[in-house]
Amino acid sequence: MKINITLILILCMLVFTGCKQPADTMVLLDEKIEIINISNSHGFGEMNEDIIYSFRDIESISILKDVITTATKQKSDVDVEQPDFDMMIGYGDEFPIHAIHLWLGKEGETSTFRYMVDDEVSTYVTTPNSTNKLRSILN
Repeated sequence: MKINITLILILCMLVFTGCKQPADTMVLLDEKIEIINISNSHGFGEMNEDIIYSFRDIESISILKDVITTATKQKSDVDVEQPDFDMMIGYGDEFPIHAIHLWLGKEGETSTFRYMVDDEVSTYVTTPNSTNKLRSILN
């Protein structure tokens, strides 16, 4: 009987320690996004205000918001490369703009986001499917 209890306890410990914590994901404000502007990036910490894409429609904003907020915190080697795009997430006049750098992956690859103002210099990586969604919107 003691062996059965010991085996059950060991099995429970293995199950509980094998469970992963939820991944850290990018966070946006819990406010309605009114506009997402995108420009070619001029480098780290700079926001290029020469907008090349501007999205106000619900469908595009929904797709972009989903791609951003499902990107998971992971190490990335983007520190050596200039970002491809700067994204400005606008919530209206009462709220600040979220400024995000984007390194757009090739079709079927991951893409990387980084908050423009981030003390930790954390990077967030998308799935290949999310990259494909980004590519379809930005073409």
